[in-house]
Amino acid sequence: MKKLLLFVSLLLPSICIGQTAKVVNITGPNVTGVMNFSTANGDAIFNVTLIGTVSTSTIDVGALGTHADFIICQDAVGGRTFVWPPNITNPPIVSATANACTSASFGNVGGGNWKLISNNGNAGASNSVIISTSCGANPNCFTVAANTRWTADGSITNTLPTVSSATINFQATDIGRSIYTVNITTGLTKLIGTILSVQSATQATASANATATEVGDTLCVGTDDTAQLLAAWNYAVSKGGYSISLPVGAMLVSGQTFSFTGTPNPSGSYSVLGQGGYGSGTVFVMAPNYNFAGMTDTHGMLYSYNPAATSDTPSGFHQWPNTGNFSVTGLGSVFSGAAPIPTAVISSLAGVIKDFQVAGFGGLNNMAGISMSGSEGRIYNADIQPNFSTIGSNMPAILVNNASYIDIYSPITAYTQGFGIEIFGCQHCNVYGGIVVSAGASPGGNPHASVYINNSQDVRFFGGRINGGPTGGTEPADFFVDATSTAEIYGMRFENPTTGSNGIWVLAGGKLHLHDIDMSPVTGLATGIQNNGTIYDECGIISAASSTPYAGTGVLYGSCSTTGVAAVSGNWALSGGWGGTAALTSITGNTQRTRYTLTASGAGQAANPTITHTFATPFLVAPVCSIKQDGGTQAAVANPFTVGAPSATSVVYTYTGTPGAGNTLVIEEDCSNP
Repeated sequence: MKKLLLFVSLLLPSICIGQTAKVVNITGPNVTGVMNFSTANGDAIFNVTLIGTVSTSTIDVGALGTHADFIICQDAVGGRTFVWPPNITNPPIVSATANACTSASFGNVGGGNWKLISNNGNAGASNSVIISTSCGANPNCFTVAANTRWTADGSITNTLPTVSSATINFQATDIGRSIYTVNITTGLTKLIGTILSVQSATQATASANATATEVGDTLCVGTDDTAQLLAAWNYAVSKGGYSISLPVGAMLVSGQTFSFTGTPNPSGSYSVLGQGGYGSGTVFVMAPNYNFAGMTDTHGMLYSYNPAATSDTPSGFHQWPNTGNFSVTGLGSVFSGAAPIPTAVISSLAGVIKDFQVAGFGGLNNMAGISMSGSEGRIYNADIQPNFSTIGSNMPAILVNNASYIDIYSPITAYTQGFGIEIFGCQHCNVYGGIVVSAGASPGGNPHASVYINNSQDVRFFGGRINGGPTGGTEPADFFVDATSTAEIYGMRFENPTTGSNGIWVLAGGKLHLHDIDMSPVTGLATGIQNNGTIYDECGIISAASSTPYAGTGVLYGSCSTTGVAAVSGNWALSGGWGGTAALTSITGNTQRTRYTLTASGAGQAANPTITHTFATPFLVAPVCSIKQDGGTQAAVANPFTVGAPSATSVVYTYTGTPGAGNTLVIEEDCSNP
């Protein structure tokens, strides 16, 4: 398993991420026998109870890639007919048996069309599962408490089991629930157990004694929902595929819940969807005593998908696992785990991870926030802000690992150790927008990078910002391309780097195409672009305001970015051999191509006078320059100029011969990188 990385940030309860998919409960139809379904809020799970015949149903056009999961159940009478929307292809027949449920999953393939990606049959064989705080008579429902809550004012006393908080509001129903504290500075837990008794709304007695005296700790109370979550998962997997819906609420987990530990079912289609991001939707709270036993390095702490993503021709819509609309928090706890440690909090082989957040981890030892591998994957609106400040490591917030055709949309990563995004062993991977924030990352190896492209081909970044930068090591950079990778950037802004870091670094053998790179807000960089490989200037590079905008032993092709500033007479200096009042007029063009008239006026004309051109816009590297006489009253001669060795900022031309007093030369210059 390759080396990985990590990041940092504080837990920010106010963050909202993306639009949230919904579990929609419908009882119907209406009096006209009509039932309508909408995916206006994105992915949806429609939990339908039939109390009459549905003669007509509709589903909206929807967005390409959206998932719609249906769980259609008969009431106690049964025999209700259900007619599927006409723009859904190959739907199953809805069971007419009383209390039976039929489930199916569909993917939007564009043009308002929905294609079947999983048909799970009736209740006897259904793997569509609801996890809820109130299941009623639903045969495919698993009950969780989802009652976890926390405050920031926990107090404990060394050797005593008493826990106090002015705001937690202890209740008699808390007896038997888990309780623990987390030091907000160290991420360590000094009390963990269950509640034995409640003395008041502000005080309770735990089953274990505190091992330190502390105030202002994070205090968490809740029922451990691990067993029920795992039971729901095992039931779904036993059916060869699943569609799992998660409830609103915070669920405490102390071990792996949704993860393959053996050979995966090769034909299943998967989705696990919550009902919103941190604070108001579906939240998993990882307990500090989280059990890593039995995990492998490819299993996520919460999820690990391993389906066979098979093409559904001719649309090309794949049976992706579909995960999201929930968040995971560690409430500041440090997690290190026994070896082998998991790759990530969320690990997925291909699939769709959508509207997801990781926040509030005091430390993760060699774990990423999200790890995506396989083929045909998507990550939407991932907000990965774990705090890795207490453990040095080489893990990213988002890791793309040995994958192909992976797209990441609007990621937010923040970290103080490790990488923001690492793309390793990927073919055809795209990142759209987003922001990578660093607070002086210093991972335990080289390179130190906010974005790290490693052993990958055809990687493209479209837009986005890198705010901050790494420090330490021998190769600190905001954007790093290794010796075996090829990448392109289309529009990226570099801001507020850490002093001593570099903007872009390309190793020998690496290749990077640059379009519209803005480093103008940047100060304090050691080098704007460190190129020991090959860089292609494809227009729009605005250099960093650093002492060294560009350096390295590599090759730079093109100089499209060296434009935009019109040349003026002050960009040239004429030697005395042109005459005491010699001057340039009729100047047109910019750095790369200029045209002007030189008048050899005044006295003092002499042999071999020079023209020194200081470029209006400096080149990143020394260009290749040429000059010619294209008219004027000065008699033309063969090879009228010799060109000195240009630098990135200037070039000197020497005229062959002696200009005549008062004569003019119309001159054209061309300077560029090949």
